[in-house]
Amino acid sequence: MDSDELMTRSHSSPRTLQAYAFAWSYFSDWCKRAELQPLPCVGNTVRLYVTWMTRRKKRKVATAMHHISAIRYYHRTRGFEAPPTADAVAALNAVRLERRERPKARPPSNPMTCCAQ
Repeated sequence: MDSDELMTRSHSSPRTLQAYAFAWSYFSDWCKRAELQPLPCVGNTVRLYVTWMTRRKKRKVATAMHHISAIRYYHRTRGFEAPPTADAVAALNAVRLERRERPKARPPSNPMTCCAQ
């Protein structure tokens, strides 16, 4: 299944799919360098990857969380079970506390303007 076919079959927006494609490419390249299998991968691989992202590359926790979503998406759309990510998320929560990063809050939606014509 190529990326165009995935885009037409998905309920995600084109921008989300483009961001997922970038994140998947980044993860796949890292797996090759680390001599780990990207698809299907195990939860420990995801934990090692996000730890590398946040510790060595100094990426924000939100970026690493996005990459986890992309990894899970690519597994599901290719017929694999998504890898467990509880350990990776726990590691990211520790980094978030250590750095005192706050998750970005979405602005509250205004029910008066969401459906205005």
